[in-house]
Amino acid sequence: MEQRTALVNRIRGLLSELGIVLRLKVATVRREAHKHREDLPDWCNNVVGDALSELTHLDTRTKQYDQ
Repeated sequence: MEQRTALVNRIRGLLSELGIVLRLKVATVRREAHKHREDLPDWCNNVVGDALSELTHLDTRTKQYDQ
């Protein structure tokens, strides 16, 4: 959970540097980051895309551990 929180905060921080301010909720960050990806510079689009993929991976691992 700590890794997920840190990753969400990194995504929010990066997007805020580009003027996109997001609420703290994970679902909001995931949804809004996907919406804004095509408007981002290529390098940032790649970084955010990788971070969102990692977020999905962490969510999957967390669900497995919970089972």
